[in-house]
Amino acid sequence: MCEGAEYLEKAATACHQDRWAACGQDVPLGEKVKLLFIAHRVPFPPNKGDKIRSFHELQYLRKKHNVHVAVPVDNDDDRSAVRELTSLGYAMTAQDISTTSRWVNLMKSACSSRPLSVGAFWSSELKAKIDTLAAREQFDAAIVFSSSMAAYAIDLKIPMRIIDFCDLDSAKFAQYAEYTSAPKSWIFAIESRRLRHYEKRLVSSFDHILLISPEEKRLFDVNGYEDKVKVMSNGVTLAAMPKKVSAPDIMTPNIVFTGVMDYLPNVDGVCWFVDHVWKMLRRARPDLSFYIVGKNPVDAVQELHSPSDGVFVTGFVPEVAPYLFSAGAFVAPIRIARGMQTKILEAMAHGVPVISSRGSARGIGATPAQELLVADTPEEFVSQILTLLTDRGTAGRLRENALNFIRQKFDWDRNLAVFDELLAMPHTMA
Repeated sequence: MCEGAEYLEKAATACHQDRWAACGQDVPLGEKVKLLFIAHRVPFPPNKGDKIRSFHELQYLRKKHNVHVAVPVDNDDDRSAVRELTSLGYAMTAQDISTTSRWVNLMKSACSSRPLSVGAFWSSELKAKIDTLAAREQFDAAIVFSSSMAAYAIDLKIPMRIIDFCDLDSAKFAQYAEYTSAPKSWIFAIESRRLRHYEKRLVSSFDHILLISPEEKRLFDVNGYEDKVKVMSNGVTLAAMPKKVSAPDIMTPNIVFTGVMDYLPNVDGVCWFVDHVWKMLRRARPDLSFYIVGKNPVDAVQELHSPSDGVFVTGFVPEVAPYLFSAGAFVAPIRIARGMQTKILEAMAHGVPVISSRGSARGIGATPAQELLVADTPEEFVSQILTLLTDRGTAGRLRENALNFIRQKFDWDRNLAVFDELLAMPHTMA
């Protein structure tokens, strides 16, 4: 059997028999508890979607409980983040996963029925550290961020286990398969099928399942475990939003997109927008500029940079606020739309009117024509963008409605209070 396969198999088969000595006993966890927080990436700095969510989860839990964080690391930025968190008093357990080790585990997963993403984050050394830590610390609960990390917690003798799927990776990879060509599409389709089976099996292994939106919950076939699954939305810290500043060297009016630019949904979205929307839009408004703002632009994105055509690829910037504040509109042409697009929430919080794909709008629960405008076809995007740039009344109404929407729906403390509810529940250890 492959290295680590015994733990991965436990995750897949959902074995509960030896979780705790006092099986069947109702045990309230109490007010302040000891938590083991296992994440697939270091939850700091909060500079991309999954890390923003895990960072805020960690901050919220740490205000009320004793939390120990366990993570794999594979680059200098991660190592630096672990050192910084440790210096700030965070209890951290980290383990390097080398590129060679990761590829070996990927190949082993490819030769089995396990998802590749599970193998990609597997480390027998990290598993050994977590086992030793759990035996020593006697944690009251384990909180696992991402299905790819479930195998680390599945056999721990801990009274309560919570997993945050965030969004459904199986659905995400199904969309990857739809919007890519062979052979990538074949790999993504296989990964989607494996993850779908894996996610369903994990439901019986964890006491509580968290998903980021009602749309993700609707897609999830929980097979009789409906009471276990709860929605816990993201948030936006409005008080931390910078005041409006001028953006040097930025032409106006302009359209903006922000995001990590080596992430497939972002790459696909901006490439589609430039290829199918931008020329049509520039014919109507030759003065427009499109700013693609975000780190790690892949070659396909860098090739879009063309100042003569009004397209600017910035790469990493210290702050996105100047670009958002200068924008006449924020576009989210996301065709591979899973979970909740934090970039849309942040644009709204900065007071920028948004034109989004319908899938992304559903993910945040926004009402079209109330909090944002929606578009899927090139013609729809052109029409909606021109409306925002020429109709100040519509733009102003969308800004106001969007800010109210953020205040009402996306307060971090209010949304993360789901943890309080779960951790306060008497738990039947079985």
